[in-house]
Amino acid sequence: MMSGEITGMLLVGGAGILAAALAFLQVVLTDWKLPYYSLFGTAELLLALALAIIIAMTGELSKIDSQQWKWVLLRGFIGSWNFTLTLLALTLGAPLGDVSALGTINVVFAALFGLMFLGEQLNKLHVTSVVLSLVGAVLVSKPDALFQSDASVPWAGYLLALGAGLLNGAMFIAARKSQGTSSLVLSCSVCAQEGVVQWIIVLTGLVKEDPVHATVSTPGLTCASLAVLMLVTLVYAVAMNAGSQMCPAVISSTIFTSVQMTLGYLAQTFYQREPPQVITMLGAVLMLLAVLLMAVGRSKTSTTSNMAEDRVEPECLESEFTSYTSDIVARAPSTESLASFIAAEFAGLSLSSANAIRLRSTVQAVTVGAASA
Repeated sequence: MMSGEITGMLLVGGAGILAAALAFLQVVLTDWKLPYYSLFGTAELLLALALAIIIAMTGELSKIDSQQWKWVLLRGFIGSWNFTLTLLALTLGAPLGDVSALGTINVVFAALFGLMFLGEQLNKLHVTSVVLSLVGAVLVSKPDALFQSDASVPWAGYLLALGAGLLNGAMFIAARKSQGTSSLVLSCSVCAQEGVVQWIIVLTGLVKEDPVHATVSTPGLTCASLAVLMLVTLVYAVAMNAGSQMCPAVISSTIFTSVQMTLGYLAQTFYQREPPQVITMLGAVLMLLAVLLMAVGRSKTSTTSNMAEDRVEPECLESEFTSYTSDIVARAPSTESLASFIAAEFAGLSLSSANAIRLRSTVQAVTVGAASA
């Protein structure tokens, strides 16, 4: 494995720790009656302003072309809503550990999408992984409540946690498509958009906070909390953006969600004094096992795909299809559509291997058509 990829994995793991810390701070500051969303939004906007000044002084903006800009903005948009949905899930009562566990579902379904797009048949490991992920999600979200009218179960929080998990995969794809862009620029985009979203939530009344009262009544604690949020957010954003550019989305997503889930349950157990039930832990273990099985399945797919190009030869076709397949072979390596990129990132393949698999499927289809004609 390349040293840059290992560095990226370490950075993403550190970002997972800091993301768990930000979620934990939401619980702590709310317990202290401090306006978390207002403080977090203010911290992000101040960071965005500081980063914008640094970027302008270093000339990083001039290095971004028109194609990169859309990914810079998209990275900020997806990242802001990913974390905002996580915070809202906690606000609506979903436990820290459960929110993190439900987020792992993105790894399984993103990898499944990649394999399906490439036209590969799903093996038993893939199917088992999907089933375990779904069963695990049900167990984490307290299945006994499905048959009771229990108003204490935060269903809305669980749904938002699932939504945050699905956005997680898209966030890593946007970061990978932004390769070559400074992590400071990506961090500025995330902080600016996320800060605006936090204040929209406060001003529209989606959460009940009184930032003016908190600032007047406890100015020292409020300012200290703001400083801590700024520091943690800055390090998290830079580590996340830099790390997720260095290694494939499937690796980043797996490490990030696994670290978050582990720390989330630790915080839930020792701070919130809500140790997860046995059935909840079983669900979390099943979801983590689903991620591992999908990784093993991807490894096998990647190994067999190394010979894909050797099995796709134009001369194996009928003579009337020779020119057609030669054109496909000529174009395949240079074709990098967004769908191909996503498929390759989450199926654990290089783009050339992904193109080879799609090419093989196309050639097989043409051969079958010729035989039946």
